[in-house]
Amino acid sequence: MMKGFSRFLRDTRGEATTNTLGFALTWFVAFFVFLMNVQLGQLFHRRDVVDHAAAIAADVAKKTYCMKEEDKSATEQEAKKAIKNVLDSGGGNEACKLSISEKGGSSDPGAKGLEVKLDCSFDCKVPIAAQVMCKGGTSELDAKIETVALGCDGKGS
Repeated sequence: MMKGFSRFLRDTRGEATTNTLGFALTWFVAFFVFLMNVQLGQLFHRRDVVDHAAAIAADVAKKTYCMKEEDKSATEQEAKKAIKNVLDSGGGNEACKLSISEKGGSSDPGAKGLEVKLDCSFDCKVPIAAQVMCKGGTSELDAKIETVALGCDGKGS
């Protein structure tokens, strides 16, 4: 093995070393592009996860806010239970903060406007690409959805 390697290094024709360096440079670029695509795929997946989880949380808030007698913390707990599995598929629900707040008034006394906000911070773990594509090694994603809970006047079903 060493004899073949030393023969390779002593090659005076120059082609083997040049071709090897050119080949190495091409593979370095191809591998860098591959890593960037992997990181980009993770970021797109996490963006979809956050948007989907926020939509589920808004739906749960709309359906449970009046049922929980307009208790925001109880509504948030129900929404967190509903989105736990979705967020786990994107990197974990411990990286996300869910908040539900009342938003504006309504002419209907039984309707309560709600704003559901989900803020997430995920670590980027793909080598090289994380330093290029993620600020500080993390990706900050958020989603905000406004919805209306009906039946808070006790006349709903």
